[in-house]
Amino acid sequence: MAVLLYQNATIEKVFVSADNRHNWEAEAITSYVEEHGIPREVITIDKLGIDTGDTCQHFAELHSDGILLTQEFHLTRAMFLCNKDGVSVTGLAVNRLDLLQSRGNNALAIYATRLERNLREAIIMWATVLGVYDKYSNEAEIMERQ
Repeated sequence: MAVLLYQNATIEKVFVSADNRHNWEAEAITSYVEEHGIPREVITIDKLGIDTGDTCQHFAELHSDGILLTQEFHLTRAMFLCNKDGVSVTGLAVNRLDLLQSRGNNALAIYATRLERNLREAIIMWATVLGVYDKYSNEAEIMERQ
């Protein structure tokens, strides 16, 4: 979706945020968008986007508004956290845009995955609202100090 938004001149810059501790997600995403026409000089890479709160905090250091692209099950919490950090976001649920390939044809497995994701998000959202999540989610802060 970021590629399409850039190609249509809806956005001028791309902020790629991902957890880079184990599988170099940020570089993989950056390579993908570069291969699809987004120049490297308009891409900012956040390699310490370990969780959504980190991503929003890091983005807030650079910008006050943006378009947030993520999966629908995750969108509400992501928008909440970005707004909490002073970033005004417009959210797009990329799975609703018919851009992703099918994740299989086993209906039971698909619904089980959806249930697990939504349950996980509900728990994390409540932990976030109650202030519990921030107390235990500090890996990026520790890595930034090193």
